[in-house]
Amino acid sequence: MQDISLVDLDLSKNQITDSGLATLCESLKLNKSIEFLNLAGNLLKDEGFKSMVDYLAANTKLKELSLGSNKITNEGLLNLAGFLAQNHTLQMLDISRNNFTDYGFSLFC
Repeated sequence: MQDISLVDLDLSKNQITDSGLATLCESLKLNKSIEFLNLAGNLLKDEGFKSMVDYLAANTKLKELSLGSNKITNEGLLNLAGFLAQNHTLQMLDISRNNFTDYGFSLFC
């Protein structure tokens, strides 16, 4: 029997909240094959990104992460920025249509 691994997970537009994101991230820590994760169009706010950063710091496969159209503010953006220096696989990060300011984006960069 061939081992089939999940590579692409699209959970966009599912009304996932911060608590749902925390649960998802705990499960994803066990998955070593996800390369594309779409969480766009949910109800994600800053609090949930603490769990996301823990997951992303341990992940060595993720190539694309879509977080557009959520409720990420400057604080959440700064939390996300923390993992980028250590991550060497992520090639695309979509953070469009969120609630951060130009100032928050400049800190992110």
